[in-house]
Amino acid sequence: MATDRYHRLLNWMKEYDITFTALGQQLGKDRFSARNAVFKDTVSSETYGILLQLGFPAELLPTPIKGRKRRRTVGASERYCRLLDWMGEHKITFDDIGRHIGKGGASARYALLNETVAPEIHKKLLLINVPQELLPTPSTRRRGPTPRSPRFPGLIQT
Repeated sequence: MATDRYHRLLNWMKEYDITFTALGQQLGKDRFSARNAVFKDTVSSETYGILLQLGFPAELLPTPIKGRKRRRTVGASERYCRLLDWMGEHKITFDDIGRHIGKGGASARYALLNETVAPEIHKKLLLINVPQELLPTPSTRRRGPTPRSPRFPGLIQT
């Protein structure tokens, strides 16, 4: 992280009595998102432009990146990253997908992140024209550990 840059930015903001709450209002975000926008190493070019218009020194700002800033975890597969790009192009959110498959947005994200998905969800995703190559493989195998029969101490025969 760019901690030296961040500390210099904090001192600059203190000098001009700028709070993260006030910055968030200017950016249309909450104070935590405003803090994250200047603390990270990169920021969207849109946010970068707004910060420059507000008078922030360019040398104290994160590096601007083109397009939408997206966190991609190390474990995210190439398929999932392509799916995120496809969803961005078509302005589709996980909440939208969740409504169509009868789940919430978080469950839809989880279903699409995994390598396998229930066949009934796979069919529903195909019905809303999500490309087949971007979907997880349909599978009826249950996730998680294999259920075991309980071994009650009072019922164990020796």
